[in-house]
Amino acid sequence: MVNTLHFIASWNDATNPFFDQRSFILIYFVDTNEFEVRQRKVLSGQVSRLFLRNSVRKQDGTLYGLKDLRMKSGITIQGKNFIILDADLPTKEFIDKNVGPQRWPSHPPELDPIPAAACAVYPPYNGFGDEEDTLGYCNSLHPQPPKKDLVKLLQKEGQVIRFKAKFHNPRPVDEIREFLVAYYMADDTLAISEYKIRNSGFLGGKFINKAKYKNPETGEYFDQTAFYVGAIINVNGFEFELQLADEFAMNYMEADASNFPVSNLLNISSNLKLADLKKHFEGVDPELVGLIPLT
Repeated sequence: MVNTLHFIASWNDATNPFFDQRSFILIYFVDTNEFEVRQRKVLSGQVSRLFLRNSVRKQDGTLYGLKDLRMKSGITIQGKNFIILDADLPTKEFIDKNVGPQRWPSHPPELDPIPAAACAVYPPYNGFGDEEDTLGYCNSLHPQPPKKDLVKLLQKEGQVIRFKAKFHNPRPVDEIREFLVAYYMADDTLAISEYKIRNSGFLGGKFINKAKYKNPETGEYFDQTAFYVGAIINVNGFEFELQLADEFAMNYMEADASNFPVSNLLNISSNLKLADLKKHFEGVDPELVGLIPLT
C-alpha cells in the first residue's frame, strides 16, 4: 500500500522576468489528504521545506485531493502555482490505477541532485590540554564539559590495576630502567612513574602524567582490556612491556575473565594442552615429515 506520493513539480513566476524556473518535490500523504513542498536546491546547499505538511484548499474552499494530481495539472499552495511534471515509479503506478492513465514523460527532467548532508570536520589535536575539552570549543561558543559515565565512576571508584614494566626493545643505557604503570578503571586514565635506581643516573618519579591516552594501533582511548602481563603499550611514543602485575590486578583479571581473555584459566589450560600435544608430535616426528609411525 502506497502511503505517500512523490511528484516533481515546477514553479515559474511569470511576473518576475529575472526569476528562474525551479524544481520542487511535491509530497502527497494519501491517508490524511495533506501536502508538503520541498525545494530541491537553494543557495545554502541544503534541502528546504517551503510548505510544511498540511491540507490545501482551492479558491472555492474545497480541498485538493487525489483526483487533482494529474500530469501537467496545477496546484496552488500559498499563492504559488505548482505544475506537476513527473513522479517516481510507485507514484506513477498508483496514479494510473486510481486516477487514470497519464502521459508521463519518457525521460525525466534534469534536476539538481539533493546535496549530501554536511558533516563537521574537526581540526587535528595540537597536544595542548585535554582533547575532549578542546573539541567542546568546536561545537559551541559556550562549551560544556565532557559528560562522564557516572555509573562507572561510582562502581569502579578507587579500582586501580598496576603493572611493573620496562622499555620494549630498549637502548643499552635504558635496559635497567623500570616503571610502574597504573590504570584507573573509573575514568580510563593511566599514569606512569619510574622507579628510582641508585647510581643509575635516572632520578625516577613521575614519567607520564595521569590522563587519557589513545592507543596508536586502534586510534581509540586505552581501556582495561589493553593491560595484562606481556602486553606492549605505546604511550606518547614510548613502548612499555608489562612484566608483572600486583595482587589486586591479578585477582581482578581472573574474576573478570570475559574482558581479560589472556587471564581466562580455561583458555590458558587449552593452549597448554595444545602446546604439549605439539611437543609430543614433534618428538615422535623429529624430521617433521608429517607422518607418525603406528608402532
